[in-house]
Amino acid sequence: MIIDKEILTYLEGEKFSNGRVFNLPNNIQPEHRIEYLTNLVKGKKVVHLGCLDHLPLIGDKIKKGEWLHARLTESAEKCVGFDINEETAKEVEEKYGIDNITCVDITAEANEAILAEKWDYLILGELLEHIDNPVEFLSRLREYYKDSIDQIVITVPHILNINRMKEMKKCIEIINTDHRFWFTPYTIAKVATEAGIKPTEVLYKSRGPLSFGKLVYRKMYKTVLRKEPTYPFYYFNNLILVGTLK
Repeated sequence: MIIDKEILTYLEGEKFSNGRVFNLPNNIQPEHRIEYLTNLVKGKKVVHLGCLDHLPLIGDKIKKGEWLHARLTESAEKCVGFDINEETAKEVEEKYGIDNITCVDITAEANEAILAEKWDYLILGELLEHIDNPVEFLSRLREYYKDSIDQIVITVPHILNINRMKEMKKCIEIINTDHRFWFTPYTIAKVATEAGIKPTEVLYKSRGPLSFGKLVYRKMYKTVLRKEPTYPFYYFNNLILVGTLK
């Protein structure tokens, strides 16, 4: 979803509709969000906010090559991580030698280490849905770092996903119990815009490998049509917003 001038008029409140229709893509190539982010930051300077994970999950993710902070660190020219969980940061350094994480709240006040350099990306991976007031949170980041960081990349859960449809049919909800929000392409762009961030595009990515059913579909598609299949937007459970802080 490219954020064009027409969409911006709604995001910025110039126009209003009680039922505006936005066309969503029907031909997306599957890609894991970690692979996308790893390629995006290759050779770049990156600030990774909320870089830690639940401690019991980190070791397994490192073994599988699925821990985002480790992958960003390997790919970027320079990557610094910030989180508020001192216990987990200490354990990660002792167990896995990850020593580029600082435990401080960079929204409490402007961080001098960030202000001292120019950075290509500020990455918020699966963080915003845990924040009580995401507009206020993003507004503060923009206020402090708009002159130091070129672009912001935000990944969030996608509610318009086929798995959510299956759950609704069963009258159940499956969710991380620390989450406050689900997002659609428009709502994540609206939150960013309200915070003063200018979104340029919203991408659809997979949170993990394709399921068995999708792999069978892909094999049949390639066998019959001799080309890589594409998928509609609802196959993807992650949204990635890319925007500028100015």
